[in-house]
Amino acid sequence: MISRRRLLLLAGETAAALTLGGCASSPPLRKDVFADFGDEERPYLGLATSLREEYSYEARVEGKLPDGLRGTLYRNGPGLFDRGGLRKRNLLDGDGMVQSFRFHERGVHYRNRFVRTEKFKAEQAAGRFLYASWSTQAPGGFPANFLRVGITAEADVTVFPWQGKLYAFDECSLPYELDPQTLATVGISRLGLPGASPSTPHTPSSIRFPATGSTSASSTARARSCTSPSSGATALLSCTAPFPCRATSTCTTGS
Repeated sequence: MISRRRLLLLAGETAAALTLGGCASSPPLRKDVFADFGDEERPYLGLATSLREEYSYEARVEGKLPDGLRGTLYRNGPGLFDRGGLRKRNLLDGDGMVQSFRFHERGVHYRNRFVRTEKFKAEQAAGRFLYASWSTQAPGGFPANFLRVGITAEADVTVFPWQGKLYAFDECSLPYELDPQTLATVGISRLGLPGASPSTPHTPSSIRFPATGSTSASSTARARSCTSPSSGATALLSCTAPFPCRATSTCTTGS
């Protein structure tokens, strides 16, 4: 059972881990520290319960859906928090799981799949944590974390459909492209940006303008303008600071 005091202590250790990197002590927790689905006093812990299975089925609808409702609602968020008897320390640390709710003439079809990031595939094969995440260090203590550089992508923040494709974003890398129908992972997408590496941060927050069909997002890619070879869409970037120190670029593309 975790007390409020213990919860505040974990939050402080999380902040130290983000600030001090390998010098802080923020190892994975034992699996039994958090109860799956929480309890009567701490129902919020249900948010940190891993959903290990992937599903595809026709959902049971209670009530009546609006006539003519068609299309797909996508959602993304952390869905896997524990491996090998250890668990992550924070909701931000879960592997990305994308869900789709496809509304059709007979009801709603539900599907969920984890984004097969390089981190997810490696840890799935090993059956244990291998990498540090936002608030949780990699297992192994100081030697395993002191020389770590950056955070490995988890693709667990947002999901965004664009030009017939689907992209899962986080805060520390380029997005992962997914199949919009099956949610299968295609791979890392550079979005047509020349010189963009897999570790190039791209904002998970985007704005779509219905009146013009354009989309605005941000990236730190070292580019001024580019044209996507697959779609022909042009991305215009304007850097407000030298790359890579606090570089902010705005990318507006056609639909």
